[in-house]
Amino acid sequence: MSQSFVVIDLETTGNSPDQGAKMIQIGAVKVEGCTITDRFSTFVDPGCSIPPFITELTGITDKDVEGAPVFREIATDLLAFMEGSSLVAHNVPFDKGFLEAQLETEGLRLPKCCQFDTVELSRVLLPTQESYKLSELSSSLDMDHDRPHRADSDAEITAELFIKLLHKLERLPLVTLQSLEQVAKGLKSDWDVLTRPLIQKKMDESRRRRKRI
Repeated sequence: MSQSFVVIDLETTGNSPDQGAKMIQIGAVKVEGCTITDRFSTFVDPGCSIPPFITELTGITDKDVEGAPVFREIATDLLAFMEGSSLVAHNVPFDKGFLEAQLETEGLRLPKCCQFDTVELSRVLLPTQESYKLSELSSSLDMDHDRPHRADSDAEITAELFIKLLHKLERLPLVTLQSLEQVAKGLKSDWDVLTRPLIQKKMDESRRRRKRI
């Protein structure tokens, strides 16, 4: 696939920016042609102490973010990195929503783009998995996830998972892709952006085969 995607993962001081939660780390990985081509990663100074339970979960301490840029200092760099790409995350509503809220505080907006949730894609394309948590998915798929709950590591493993899912999608037969296109209309991810080119490609291949007969 020739599309460009940016896989995002955020570590934050809490779940809700509306309740004062702030970013403490951003990880972003660019995927083009089913290949990782670039990376963006930084700690972010939240302007407050990191709650102990967040440090326990992520391993990120106040010392890690000391001297790191505040969000406004890297916001435009992140937007430039994402320009022209679709957005991918493992639980898109959280990462996209949090990023949009933080950008809004700086008078910026996330450009309109297609979005893909690897939780949702995994549920559809890997229906026999016992869990769709990133750490458990990566383990069951023999993917090396060395630093769970760190944004750079989580973004990297999510990008690798997304590539696996793209390859899985490409191998589906035409009739399955056509059915999926209909079923997926009410889901969070913009499935048709992925399925439509594959359907067209397989239909073209089928026509060429019939002509040769």
